[in-house]
Amino acid sequence: MKTNNYIVIVFCVAVMLLGAGCINFNEDTTRPINLNPTNESTVYPSIEHRYLASPKNSGKVLLTIKTTETKPTTAEIVYGIERITHRFEGVWENSSITLEELNAEGKKVSTLKGELDSAHILSAIWKDELTQKEKSFEFKEIYTDAPGASDFTGHYEFGENYIDSLLLDPGKVKIQGYAEWIGENKNIHYGDFAEIATIEENVITISRKDGCVLSVTYAPTSITVQDNKKCGGSNVSFDGEYIKRSENVLDWTLFSIDQ
Repeated sequence: MKTNNYIVIVFCVAVMLLGAGCINFNEDTTRPINLNPTNESTVYPSIEHRYLASPKNSGKVLLTIKTTETKPTTAEIVYGIERITHRFEGVWENSSITLEELNAEGKKVSTLKGELDSAHILSAIWKDELTQKEKSFEFKEIYTDAPGASDFTGHYEFGENYIDSLLLDPGKVKIQGYAEWIGENKNIHYGDFAEIATIEENVITISRKDGCVLSVTYAPTSITVQDNKKCGGSNVSFDGEYIKRSENVLDWTLFSIDQ
């Protein structure tokens, strides 16, 4: 039997190039990882999730979500260069979030609603109750410190090649990769992939319809990749040991929501 979890969200907004602001939101522990499949009485620890959005004319927006079991759902948004603070209360239940901002008199002045999908993309709408204007955000998760996630989440580099990986749920990762080879006259040959893959112990195997086959072996601070030399243009290979350079995925530029 599932119980509603209370969430504390910190929504940090970085408006890159234009300045920085800070936004705080909330989320639910039932969604990212089944922390305790056999004993429902155990208290969940605090878990952090980070999401990245790039709304038009606003630069990149970073959303940091912290979940807990024992506190009511609250949120704080400091949006844009003005850094105006907005505070919310509400609930995150299953994949849905509803938060309300109240003024000093207790009157609702804005509402934030969002839905999370299986690829950990959070579609949210922030509505001003006075003007009825809405702002839409599509946040893609780039980090989680849920139990077991650290070995499978981050940005990895090997030369000019890179891999981004995120643990979605037990046994599944969202992963993208890019590799290149530079020939004569600086002619660049490249290859890329973006998949949701199943983990077997610490290894995933990707086999695509175009003939590309590659395996990724995870270690705490690195991954080792082997391919069949059919994952890109001439002389392109993903082979190598990739070092984790960031605990965050930098961006999901290669990953399509439709995959």
